[in-house]
Amino acid sequence: MRRFGRIPLVPLVALSSLLAIAVAAVAVFGLREWQYAGRPLPGTVVAEPRLTGSLDLIAATTRVGVAPGDLLHVDDEATRRAAVAAGRNSLLSRAAAFLLPLPPDRTVQPVLRVQPGAWRALLARLDRYGRPPQAATVAMRGLQPVVRGGRDGIRASRAALFAALVRHAREGQSPIHVRWAAWPPRVGAAEAGRAATTARTLLSAPIELRLRRVRVGSVRPAQLARLIRFRPDKDPAQCTWREVRPPRRPDDLAVEDLLGAG
Repeated sequence: MRRFGRIPLVPLVALSSLLAIAVAAVAVFGLREWQYAGRPLPGTVVAEPRLTGSLDLIAATTRVGVAPGDLLHVDDEATRRAAVAAGRNSLLSRAAAFLLPLPPDRTVQPVLRVQPGAWRALLARLDRYGRPPQAATVAMRGLQPVVRGGRDGIRASRAALFAALVRHAREGQSPIHVRWAAWPPRVGAAEAGRAATTARTLLSAPIELRLRRVRVGSVRPAQLARLIRFRPDKDPAQCTWREVRPPRRPDDLAVEDLLGAG
């Protein structure tokens, strides 16, 4: 007669052992997770940047020598955050770091920033090998504002140069060929066109002058055209009479002329 209900002893012991191992692993994982909160995972190292020595930049046909250590520095706090975050994007990677006898190696690149003063000086030096931009201008010709378009210049690409310096600090790339980018003028054709439109609006009709609601005179378009000045270095709200007033010419209008005009 066949009997049912007995469980073999050896598989039961194996199952109990596996369950005990799993419970122990979960307990160790939780403990290590708590221990390494805010700290890099085991096996994580921060690479040492190459910031010593000198480096050649090739701008057009000219070699410009620089010291990477003068241009770049390690952002310690940002690097620490990157090291802490490394490997924490999945449960499997954290389990490997916490539970394996030899956790996997994980290299974190340091976060590099520019030294502002040295960076600006280098850019100014490199830009001399480029071509400066020419700003668009607006000038009055009688009652009509005339726009003369400018042109872009050429200067060292800031983003490309920084990326190349970072690659050198990580991989030792040398020399670096400077890449060039468009250098827009301070005043482009669009800005000059808007200024010309504003001037046409101002000259479209006489401007009446009132003092305490009493009309004291008016400024005709021909008179106003001689007072208009274009200041590319100022916003309209920043301009006062003192700032827009050029050196007076003998034939310029005075306040008395405006008040006496009917």
